[in-house]
Amino acid sequence: MPNLPSRTMEAYKKYESAKTDQERIRYLEEYLSSIPKHKGTERERGVLKRRLALLREGLEKRAERGGGREVSVKKQGAAQVVLAGFPNAGKSSLLRVITNAEARVADYAFTTVEPNVGMLEVKGVGIQIVDLPGLISGAARGKGMGRRFLSIIRNADVIAFFLSMDDKPLERLNKLMHEFEMAGIRINKRRPDVKVYKRGSGGVNILGFHLLTFDKNEAVRTCRDFGIINADIRINHRISLEEFVDAVDKRVVWKRGFAVINKLDLDPEGAKRLKKRIEGEYNLPTITISVKDGTNLEGIKDLIWKICGVMRIYTTADEEPLVLPVGSRVIDAARRIHSELVRGFRFAKVWGKSVKYPGQRVGKEHVLQDGDRIEIN
Repeated sequence: MPNLPSRTMEAYKKYESAKTDQERIRYLEEYLSSIPKHKGTERERGVLKRRLALLREGLEKRAERGGGREVSVKKQGAAQVVLAGFPNAGKSSLLRVITNAEARVADYAFTTVEPNVGMLEVKGVGIQIVDLPGLISGAARGKGMGRRFLSIIRNADVIAFFLSMDDKPLERLNKLMHEFEMAGIRINKRRPDVKVYKRGSGGVNILGFHLLTFDKNEAVRTCRDFGIINADIRINHRISLEEFVDAVDKRVVWKRGFAVINKLDLDPEGAKRLKKRIEGEYNLPTITISVKDGTNLEGIKDLIWKICGVMRIYTTADEEPLVLPVGSRVIDAARRIHSELVRGFRFAKVWGKSVKYPGQRVGKEHVLQDGDRIEIN
């Protein structure tokens, strides 16, 4: 174990004396969060992250066997955006203003006890907005029904961190980011490029092990801990043990996210400074709004559209657009229209921003842009 601060060692002692898995998770989170991030602690953090992931996996399996009412929201529209924040930040008020939802709103905490759902229309495309009940510290361990609602977050396309200028916004954001990290939800981070090819025998074979910043045997041990017994593991870039744990842990998900700072009217200059800090320190695109005054509500619609990463593609036969991920190719559009178009594809004609002139003939790998119109031959 590296030489660590006294507060970190105190957290480790609590973890060592824990009697239940719930306590072990709690104190291991505290211990892991208190370890400084640098080269000397890289292996220790990776080992602890693996231990925490395995404890969570066991706890979740026992919870599933114990039953209990699951909360889910069926996805509709081109994408699903979840509003996550602490109680009484104004999420429900925003939902009512920008969608057709009839969310319950009151000037006290915990007005929302079940998810509220509405449909936001942007550029003629429906995007589903889900307002979750306010999360509280410990949600990743199930506190305050947190685990039920975190499952909705894990299934969403985009997460909006909803903050309020009158409720310690930076402290709230820190707690939210911690809860998400502990729950295996990575926001605006690079997904490790690690491929797992399972086999029937032969053990674990690490391909590209020279790219590991830790011992190869640690990688094999990590795979086995997560139930990967026989497989070729292809490493495609330099990677730490922490990143490798994320790559083989099936619970970990990667999500796009942004921050919303509400009640801009209370302190416009302070909100401006906070926006700059959040964007710089947390890698979160951030927008300041006032639901009460209606300030920048059109701006939040534009930001949601951009973060969702979708585009509209039109055909000559139908004015209703196809909604595809940004970066989609002609063959992706053909596949969405009908499988026969893929098998018989010869070329396509495209009108729009992705071509040099109207009606340009292109191949199946041509990358489309929002608003393009295509004719497939």
